[in-house]
Amino acid sequence: MNIDDELKLLKGSSFFVNGIEIKPLTIGEIVDLGYLQYHRYLKYFVENIEDYFKDIPDELKEIIPFDVFIRSDSDILNEFTNAIKFFFKEDKIKILGGDIQSTIFPENKNKLINRDNWLQYCKVVNIQNCVNKTLDDDYNPKSSKAREIAEKLRKAREKINKIKSKNNEQLDFSDLISCLATNGNNLNLLNIFNLTMYQFNDQFKRMQMFEEYDINIRSLLAGADKDKIDLKHWISKIKV
Repeated sequence: MNIDDELKLLKGSSFFVNGIEIKPLTIGEIVDLGYLQYHRYLKYFVENIEDYFKDIPDELKEIIPFDVFIRSDSDILNEFTNAIKFFFKEDKIKILGGDIQSTIFPENKNKLINRDNWLQYCKVVNIQNCVNKTLDDDYNPKSSKAREIAEKLRKAREKINKIKSKNNEQLDFSDLISCLATNGNNLNLLNIFNLTMYQFNDQFKRMQMFEEYDINIRSLLAGADKDKIDLKHWISKIKV
């Protein structure tokens, strides 16, 4: 990712792929939809089939998640199209065809979404939403049929990454919002929901770095062993 893309993400600007605008979601929009539903939609934008399944059979090496979703039963297909509507902010979309060559395009736009360009859209959505992709242990398909893979996908358990505080209590997303609204510079519960997910993560991590740096400086001044303290200034690159 280049500096121009990073600046666009920090500003909250849209990205355009094949003429289709992908505008970053705000925390408020995610809350209005529902945080759990947001994650259910987000899973459809995982870029590679290997991110869903381990031990892919040789005959399935060329498929991508798009191929699975487009050939799935109505429940998965409906959720897939709803995910596209949500992240692309389109009220209506159309699906042309009924196999892996299917094409999806937004209403009143002659802009296509298909398996050939799907991963381009996935890349933008993943970056905008700070996706941390992990594999579930039970993803291990035995069959070569895409149908069976889709069934595996539907039964897969949901995973939502949670951050642990220093006292080992698990914080959920509402806790993180509250923390940043309380400690973030000029952020409060009246404006924090206007942040995009990328902006939220950036500011939260920067706040953590600042707090850690401050604690380490205080520890050194109090006589702590400098060899046991990893002193890193908060004006540094944020670790992904």
